[in-house]
Amino acid sequence: SFSTAAGQKKYKELKAEMLVDVDEALKYFQKAESLDPNDPNILAALVQAYGRKEDDALYMEFKKRLDVVKKGGKNAGSYIKVDSEMKDFKDEKQNSSYRYMQSVSDNEVKKIAEREYPSDYSMQQFTYDKQLAAKNYIKTVTDSEVKKIAEREYPSDYSMQQHTYDKQLAAKNYMKTVTDSEVKRIAEREYPSDNSMQQFTYNNQLTAKNYMKTVTNSSAKAQAIKEYPNDFTMQKYTYDKLVH
Repeated sequence: SFSTAAGQKKYKELKAEMLVDVDEALKYFQKAESLDPNDPNILAALVQAYGRKEDDALYMEFKKRLDVVKKGGKNAGSYIKVDSEMKDFKDEKQNSSYRYMQSVSDNEVKKIAEREYPSDYSMQQFTYDKQLAAKNYIKTVTDSEVKKIAEREYPSDYSMQQHTYDKQLAAKNYMKTVTDSEVKRIAEREYPSDNSMQQFTYNNQLTAKNYMKTVTNSSAKAQAIKEYPNDFTMQKYTYDKLVH
């Protein structure tokens, strides 16, 4: 369980490993954005990467840039600046990646990479390697129930299947450890097929339940409970709305 001291240590180790992967990916995405500031796939990848790194400033910067492109606009220039040496590196990298992509053997994964980055061989190589590793990983997993969730959510993206599987499995194991059966039933009722959302809902509902135990306005509390007898988060929202 991530709630124990050992669990917290493991969580921090896993998060550190994830951030190493994010930093590696950022090297490619930053170079790609410097050459094409209006590619929605690159911008979306940067938004996701900086979100995982909890870098709010850059997350918001690239989210704004992505929103511009989604609305049919164009960013005036790239956020990441490169010099001529970096451009030479890019050309060399593209040629090397092109040759690499001609040699790969998994056609299914190759199509995923080409579909995501049809004009960028460097990103094709990066995506191919990441997707192939994830495809092989998914073959080894043992929880068939969680595997089905991951495959259902991302049928054509092995990388996201791996991410979803790990996240859902951790949430499933977390839900096995929780102690408030009433709140657990609420979470399971709301999201019977999504362990991650069960964990999120359980924590929110439990916080709201404990909050409602502390409130002092009895009439507002009674009205909130009457309106939402089986939803502590809505009880909290209603109570706060009534008294403030």
